[in-house]
Amino acid sequence: MNINTISRVLIIFTLILTCFSLVPAFSDNSAADQKPSDVYLAYLKSAQSADSFDDITIYWAGWMSESFDRGSDEQKKARLERLKKSAANKNNIKVISTEKSGEFWIINLSSVYPDGQKMKGQVKMIRENGNLLIEEEMWTADFSDE
Repeated sequence: MNINTISRVLIIFTLILTCFSLVPAFSDNSAADQKPSDVYLAYLKSAQSADSFDDITIYWAGWMSESFDRGSDEQKKARLERLKKSAANKNNIKVISTEKSGEFWIINLSSVYPDGQKMKGQVKMIRENGNLLIEEEMWTADFSDE
């Protein structure tokens, strides 16, 4: 083989490798295309029927997941039950707005608890390792319409 043939083979080989490396980027944009509010709503649905922390913590930013490793097994079980109840209490949830602020997405929500109490929530999400994850979640009573 002469040098020109070797060069052509290397160029073709490089192009083929480049194409294969781009296939995942173009074939599965589902994680990149997800809306922050859709991820949060999926988290709530998963939390309502969670059997383990893994059902919930996969939606959380790293520091939040690590915080659940503290405490006894009984304490962890009690926290899981509180999270399940809290998620189940959020009825008629509505996404009011979503905005990008620096590296975060801020989702403003409203909901009604089973006792009729109107609630407003704000969730801060961040992208970690290509996934949108919950960085913070805060819910408070909404007295604005009363």
